[in-house]
Amino acid sequence: MKTAFNFLFFGYSAHILEIDNNPPTFKTPCDWRAKAGCGIAYFDLTPEDADGDSISCRWSTMWEASEMAREKSHPNEAFYWDRNRGNCTLAYDSFLDEDENGKTLKESPYGRPIAIQVEDYSDGDYNEFWYESALAGGDFNIKSSMPLVFMAVVEGGGVDESHLLMDPNFDGLCAPSEALKTYDQAKSFCELEGGALLTPINEDDTNLIRLAGTEIWLNVLASGDKLIDQNTGELLNSSSWGAGPTYGPCGNPTKSSNVETIYVSATGSGDQSGVQCNVNQHMDDKKKFICTHPNLDCHSIPPSSCAISATKATYSQAEAICQSV
Repeated sequence: MKTAFNFLFFGYSAHILEIDNNPPTFKTPCDWRAKAGCGIAYFDLTPEDADGDSISCRWSTMWEASEMAREKSHPNEAFYWDRNRGNCTLAYDSFLDEDENGKTLKESPYGRPIAIQVEDYSDGDYNEFWYESALAGGDFNIKSSMPLVFMAVVEGGGVDESHLLMDPNFDGLCAPSEALKTYDQAKSFCELEGGALLTPINEDDTNLIRLAGTEIWLNVLASGDKLIDQNTGELLNSSSWGAGPTYGPCGNPTKSSNVETIYVSATGSGDQSGVQCNVNQHMDDKKKFICTHPNLDCHSIPPSSCAISATKATYSQAEAICQSV
């Protein structure tokens, strides 16, 4: 009988079932962008395994991903696995996300968290419910299960080219997180991206940066109850919001509690554009890479992306991942 070792990466669960096994590796965009009315978009995760084991993917459960799990965040069938294309091919069918009048069922644009377990296994059939057998003391052939979490962002715009099929694009300028630990480094990066470092309000705010100009998506990890005013882009402390995050790149303010992940967008230029983020909270210890992307259209869906390693990478390894994206 195997013994499962459970670990948490950024608040999500990984299961190591064979200690001498190499778990699958993968890279993913921070957000996978699709567009309402553009037919079906496919995302081939293409994980790799150094041992040559078989790999498959499944939805994370509530006990593995909490509020990010599919059963909690997006119960409709617009997002699904296309097993005919591969064991780890995610699909979004915009027609399944529309009513009889062709309108997106949820106000657009909107974001949905996608929480996945990437698993390698030995010979035999893949059983995505192996953990039920494990809990009951039965046998299973899974070797490891690694968490993969990102946002799917659905854009509106009245597009009528419903025949188009869209694939994610990882092109973009990547900036390793380890290069952004100081105020001066953050300032240089921000200016490189066509933005300007926010003038500190007081000495405690010297790590706040403002990104403007080029469109960029940020992954902000909040250490407590916080509120982002997405009209002005200010990150504010707030004790009035209840627990439980909401997700979405635009529209109403986004709330977060504990260390949940929230996403906001910075576009355009001018006093009211841009997003403030705390460099220390966002970039110091998280092995992620911020990438820019051009404007979204129906023919090209290039997301802002970051390379994420399932294990902590060295700077050189992280740089190599980023350059390969």
